[in-house]
Amino acid sequence: MMKEATKKIDKEHMKRSNRQLVFHEIHRSGSISRRQLSKLTGLTPMSVGRIADELIGMGVVTELEENDQETEKEQAHMVGRRPKMLQIVPDRMLSPALELDRNRIRAGIMDIHGRILVQTEHRENLAELTPEEVVELCASQLEELSQRAEKLLQGQREPFEVLGVVCPGIVDSKRGIVRFSSQLQWQDVGFVKMLRERLGIENIQLDNEVKARGQAEATFGAGQNLKRVALLNIGSGVGSCLVIRRKIYRGKGNMAGEIGHVCIDPNGMLCECGQRGCLQTYLSDLSLLQDARKFDPNCTLDTLFAAYGRQETWAINIIMHAVRYVVLAIEMLRNLYAPNIIVLCGKMIESYPQLQQAILDEYRSKRSRYDNEMELAVSHFGKDGNLIGAGTLALNLNFEVKA
Repeated sequence: MMKEATKKIDKEHMKRSNRQLVFHEIHRSGSISRRQLSKLTGLTPMSVGRIADELIGMGVVTELEENDQETEKEQAHMVGRRPKMLQIVPDRMLSPALELDRNRIRAGIMDIHGRILVQTEHRENLAELTPEEVVELCASQLEELSQRAEKLLQGQREPFEVLGVVCPGIVDSKRGIVRFSSQLQWQDVGFVKMLRERLGIENIQLDNEVKARGQAEATFGAGQNLKRVALLNIGSGVGSCLVIRRKIYRGKGNMAGEIGHVCIDPNGMLCECGQRGCLQTYLSDLSLLQDARKFDPNCTLDTLFAAYGRQETWAINIIMHAVRYVVLAIEMLRNLYAPNIIVLCGKMIESYPQLQQAILDEYRSKRSRYDNEMELAVSHFGKDGNLIGAGTLALNLNFEVKA
């Protein structure tokens, strides 16, 4: 009996994976025939046909006659019927998303192309609130989002039957529990259960924000045509992830990628996690501000980078000190995982182009003969990156719920 149940679960998992694979190839190609899909995915024509019909039935894919773009000469050489082409329906499969960070909650609705169509934001220090209070803020943000999206949703199904949620820290994504988040000051919080009870949404997926963003980069972003994509996120914390064929490498307990808590100096500064000398103590926004306020007690990140732009020595020293640690983290990821690309992202990367350029210049000056094939890029998602990551979680849930 147990073997039969296991086989059924494995079969369902394979079915979902194949559906997502076919959808990804249609999305990536823009327009593609069933025969081409079979060659690209390695699936049998029968399997591709079944999945294509499912996606058409879900309303996320349509099948049209190939556009009349051939020249008369090309048409004269064509034999048989012109193949029908599968294309994504852009205004279907809307995916609601929630992003939690140390100082804010954001809610948004993502379309099937990974674009945030409408969003809301509430700024507050979440570490000073209880998880119950955070849940109430999430509910109010989703209510405001629904009101703002009223015209967008006209004539369509209410999208809030699924929800993707991301937050910083170590997350048990299977059980919906935040195991530990130094930014939120949470430990063993059953956040998904709390959201289900408050929102009445059964299908909720929670994950670490960097891992979710990694899936988004592999699906919609800089790594969508590559097999191995690594992310390095620098903001209120430091995190990383590895995505292999659009699947997150999670490790035991979903703890893979916590590069910010790698100890690089046993006698270094005390980290929020309780250890000393974590990489995060040299790279996060708070660590830069701690150094900057030794020179200017009222310094903000904006004033720090403004001083860096004016070539003030104290600011240059602080920024370049951090840049060298960023490059150290890049080298760690490169040597451990040998990815095709490392994508830089996070609030500090996205907010300060000067930091982006300094990192790229420093890394290129130190490139070795071993990493000629690896790309280093800055995410083009900008400040919406984590929200797009949460939307990608919801998109995957949509496949399961609506098929």
